[in-house]
Amino acid sequence: METTEKSIETKWGFVASDYDTYKKIKAINYELLKQRIKRAAEDRWWRKEEQNRVSYRWIKNEQGQRVGKILQGPTPEPPKHNPSFFAKIGNKWSDPRISDLIDHDYRAARYPKATAGEVEPLKLTAQQIDELHGQIGS
Repeated sequence: METTEKSIETKWGFVASDYDTYKKIKAINYELLKQRIKRAAEDRWWRKEEQNRVSYRWIKNEQGQRVGKILQGPTPEPPKHNPSFFAKIGNKWSDPRISDLIDHDYRAARYPKATAGEVEPLKLTAQQIDELHGQIGS
């Protein structure tokens, strides 16, 4: 895998990428975090037995205190996550190595260093960043 080995000086220090690439990496990282949350909600829903996938509404008295609950009905299945960030191994979804690269590149592009020698190069190439950015539709 090719790496981008350039550092750019800003008024805060040296960073690993230009601003446009940083914005793309930030959007990819944000989408990855959203998809992790969706996947976790989906996992929680599937771990429950079918009779326990229900929602309740609280009953409150005149003072606003909770005094009971009423069964509202079955809880709908949560929205599906985007499988482009994850791989299915057996019956579980797992984070492939791409998420580690996205995390690394976001931190390398986000946090400036004091000298150019301290800057860690991006692990994803510009082409891979553009492809991932195109997949999320931002």
